[in-house]
Amino acid sequence: MSRALRGLHLQLPVAMLAVLLLGPVLLGLAALPARAEQFVSVGAYRVHDVVVGTPFLLPEVARRYGLDRNRDVAMINISVLRAGKPVPARVTGVARDLLSREQALRFREIRELPAVYYLATMRFEDQEHWRFLLDVQPQGEPAPLRVRFEQRLYE
Repeated sequence: MSRALRGLHLQLPVAMLAVLLLGPVLLGLAALPARAEQFVSVGAYRVHDVVVGTPFLLPEVARRYGLDRNRDVAMINISVLRAGKPVPARVTGVARDLLSREQALRFREIRELPAVYYLATMRFEDQEHWRFLLDVQPQGEPAPLRVRFEQRLYE
């Protein structure tokens, strides 16, 4: 990394760094309908979520994170911020469709300092509406935060 880039890296806010690090992932989002808010505020924390069909990921990004690029597979990306800074957390949860069919979400932590985020995948059918029910326990907190959001998924 050049000296100029290192200096720029140190000056950018953490949230901007997370966007830059996830840029290839986020590029595919332009083609998807988006919710007005991409985060849930719970107490002092903001839990950011991105749910995107894996075909929208660049092949090299999918390979790097071991994600299957299939039209019926979605990636769930969760990050936790407090005062704009990433916070390690334990993330568990399920996705439930409108018929109450449930899929357990198995999140794995990705650290690309200073960013910390959690990835899981799930199967879906085109235009299905899903409810995401997560327990997010930031490091140092005695109890998990309940995070709920909904999204329609497209192939």
